[in-house]
Amino acid sequence: MKTILFYWLKTPGDIDRLEQAVASLAPIPGILDIEWGRPAGYDDHIMDQSFDLCVTITFETEDGLSAMLKDPVHDEASDIFKE
Repeated sequence: MKTILFYWLKTPGDIDRLEQAVASLAPIPGILDIEWGRPAGYDDHIMDQSFDLCVTITFETEDGLSAMLKDPVHDEASDIFKE
């Protein structure tokens, strides 16, 4: 199972903090893989370039997603995501 998240930063320059928060989720049980990236940065009328960071998280099962949402590490990371 995968979830794909897009983030738009309220404060420019906080991208490194957001990437660190995403990376902190990796040890949570049930997560198989986390990938993230910034927009490609080239002008293309088809591809959305408005987001600051895209995150894809792959879980073993749907239970892995539920477990992540209840994990204290996720709670800490979520505080950064909300800024």
